[in-house]
Amino acid sequence: MDFPLEVITEGKVKLAVPKMSEYLRPDGVYEPAHAPVFYNPSAKFNRDVAVAFGRALKEELGRLDVLEPLAGSGVRSLRYAVESGATKVLAVDANPLAVELIKYNIKLNKLEDRVKVLLSEANAVLHSRELRDGYYDLVDVDPFGSPMPFADGAVRATRRRGLVAVTATDTAPLTGARPQSALRKYGALIRRTPFSKEVAVRVLVGAMVRVAAVREVALRPEAAFFKDYYVRAELRLDRGAGRADEALSNLGYLFYNEESYEVRVVKGYPVPEERPQGLAIGPLWLGPLTGPLARKALELAEGEVREFLRRLVEEDSVGTPYSYKIEKVASLLKINMPSPRLVVERLKELGYKALLTHYDHTSVKTDAPREEVFKAVEELGSRPQRGGPAP
Repeated sequence: MDFPLEVITEGKVKLAVPKMSEYLRPDGVYEPAHAPVFYNPSAKFNRDVAVAFGRALKEELGRLDVLEPLAGSGVRSLRYAVESGATKVLAVDANPLAVELIKYNIKLNKLEDRVKVLLSEANAVLHSRELRDGYYDLVDVDPFGSPMPFADGAVRATRRRGLVAVTATDTAPLTGARPQSALRKYGALIRRTPFSKEVAVRVLVGAMVRVAAVREVALRPEAAFFKDYYVRAELRLDRGAGRADEALSNLGYLFYNEESYEVRVVKGYPVPEERPQGLAIGPLWLGPLTGPLARKALELAEGEVREFLRRLVEEDSVGTPYSYKIEKVASLLKINMPSPRLVVERLKELGYKALLTHYDHTSVKTDAPREEVFKAVEELGSRPQRGGPAP
């Protein structure tokens, strides 16, 4: 290697990476994009969740063949082998330095018999002739930015009942900060809302479902979430026109009224069945965001990952594809913001499902009608003093 290395431990693997102190921003924070080979330590939790799902999938299928077409340092591929028990892993990268480093890390962990490395562009491998009918149980696409340029190839390379796992780090388009970029990349109308992070998750899933349907393939989320700076989706793959049509039937739109916080959920793709007033957001996935494999992964996981998956499954049981940001509700009511936890407790006392969302601890997911949410916030909030601004 013609650049300095350091050896670290992530999960249960040892990993040689570019010496992080050599690639700091002016504020002293490590910038992985500046290093000769990409390794992002802040994505560790993403990989923790990934290997939990890999472990659950292997237990279900009795085998686990993994393809990582954008492998970087190879940490994810190595962890799939060691922690998920993958029997075959192909780590691919177009950067010759990355390939050299991955080979070094394979030897460092004595995984020569299970992990192979290939110098290639991601889509060249994903669309290779050998993968005509799907060859891998799990294809994990974790790019810098949007996974959509690799979506069709990932679908093509995955076996029936396997997982297509994708990460999107371009959260500005997905949350409505860049509507034109969202339209180009995800084929969706997105505007900023108080529940933009939920929209981001559902738009990504919806976009993947539409790409797969072109090949008469159905994708359904086993888990999808917003965490830190990215959106992650673990998507189960099945084949057949009927199943693809069924998956498409879960697409639709949200119509959001900024002045009243009224949200209307309307199924229908490509054209919604009705067009209420308000901002149209979609198409996006309106169905469940967790599935049986998430519950299996929950059983097998430990610590922070186990707690996080528990929250995702519990949150998904509410069934509402949006949330109420309590600060926004209080602002509309012109009162001080009450504790979101107290709002949850009040709604539960009234017999509704309610909890704080995984993506924002000031937002409440509930099956209560809008009027009941506003009433609970109003009762728990206090009127501001004369002349004092509402929060």
